Amino acid sequence: MPVDGSQGAKQLRRREFTHAERRETPTKRLDFGAFPPPYKGGWPLFPGLRLILATLLAAAATKKLVDSAEILHGSGLLSNSWLLSIVISIEIFSALVLLLCRTYAAWALAITLFFVFCIASLTAVVTMQDCDCFSKTVSPSSMLTIDVMALVGLGFAKPHRPPKGQAIRQVSIVLLSLIIFAIMAAPAIRYGLKRSSERQIILTATETLYKKWPIVSEKHPTLSVLTKGKWMLVVVRQNCRHCKDFIDEFFENPSRHKEGERTAIFVADGTTWHFALDKVSLQLTDGKTIRFLEEPFVIGPAVFLLADGVVYQAQDGDSATALLNQHLDSP
Repeated sequence: MPVDGSQGAKQLRRREFTHAERRETPTKRLDFGAFPPPYKGGWPLFPGLRLILATLLAAAATKKLVDSAEILHGSGLLSNSWLLSIVISIEIFSALVLLLCRTYAAWALAITLFFVFCIASLTAVVTMQDCDCFSKTVSPSSMLTIDVMALVGLGFAKPHRPPKGQAIRQVSIVLLSLIIFAIMAAPAIRYGLKRSSERQIILTATETLYKKWPIVSEKHPTLSVLTKGKWMLVVVRQNCRHCKDFIDEFFENPSRHKEGERTAIFVADGTTWHFALDKVSLQLTDGKTIRFLEEPFVIGPAVFLLADGVVYQAQDGDSATALLNQHLDSP
């Protein structure tokens, strides 16, 4: 059908307008809403750092589980079984969150956790205690350096914060999940730690020196007194001839003691031990006993000197005789 000049001009203008409109219309792109826009420092820093911190937390929790007996029998910050169990559960949960998430809430959890770790490590340095972060492997001063470096790294790797309401919701969910996880996991971890600790009690002079005496009120309420004041503890074996001669030599008078110091005796007999306070004798008739899942390892006779529950001097075997000669004769 023939087209006149005016109609042809109109069609030409319409085609030109359509092409121009297409050029001016921005092309739609995929919305990567899960990845916040970059900023000064850039969000790519956090995904890499979170994997390093997750590995660090998992290693710390594993080391605590493996060396739980040494930690609980020591005098460090985590020598309490409940506190140790809670810290392990928090480290496990935080490692999982950092491994699986790179949200603002994961960053907030990590920076809060390492801030608390910095305070704990600093406390251990000031009080000259073990922080027990990696059992006795890493010193508190070294651990403080690691915690500060992690804190600084998290400060530079802060991810994009979502809108205020969404950020609060994310943090609340993570915090609530952490509390629920700790409530469920800590008792189970503590039960495992206690069983492991009981299986690994080693009462040698080298293992107990400068650590808390492990046999206290958790074994028998009467033994709670060992955590206060000065004590001289004697451990002997029931069928040990050397132990009998040792008692006869030093404690012909069962009430013998040094002024300002109390005495106690433990008679090892398999997994059942008899004990007495303020009397050192093999003839124990008061019926006080403690039981273990597995027999503790001890070299009899053994002598342990305690101050407020911590062993400050100890000897076993033949060396125990020299220790008592020196200790009982000193003013």
